[in-house]
Amino acid sequence: MTRAQPKSVVVPEKIFISSINITNAQVNTAQGIASNSWDKMEYQVKTKSQFSRNTNDCKIVLSTDFRKNDENREPIISANFTIEFVFIIENLDEFRFVDEKKNENEEPTIKIHKDLGIALMSIVYSTARGIILTRTAGTVLDGAILPVIDPASILS
Repeated sequence: MTRAQPKSVVVPEKIFISSINITNAQVNTAQGIASNSWDKMEYQVKTKSQFSRNTNDCKIVLSTDFRKNDENREPIISANFTIEFVFIIENLDEFRFVDEKKNENEEPTIKIHKDLGIALMSIVYSTARGIILTRTAGTVLDGAILPVIDPASILS
């Protein structure tokens, strides 16, 4: 690992999805509620990533929360999904660097070049959109889909 940020180019053919696990999938609604409008549906997306110091694998966990409230701001529909993605990146060393320690008691932080982060987040988010659309079929959220976004906006 180097201490300077690398200048490599992302090669898609060197990125492999090792596994995808849905660790949480819930849709909850008040009794008798049917949703036919997504205009007041709120959503939030969070990610957490882990990169190994010595291997070429990484894990990205994407969590989403959906919520629709009634006119009194009481929740009538809520849903959450957590999906874990494990990747193997053949040339990960070209993108991995160590952020300097701030003090002696602190462990150095492993960082990844932004271009690789954006490429991985593009894969994670677009795949999660399809998984969630499929998982909500036949529920009160039937037809709801996460919007298209800039994947750089959810890098963590």
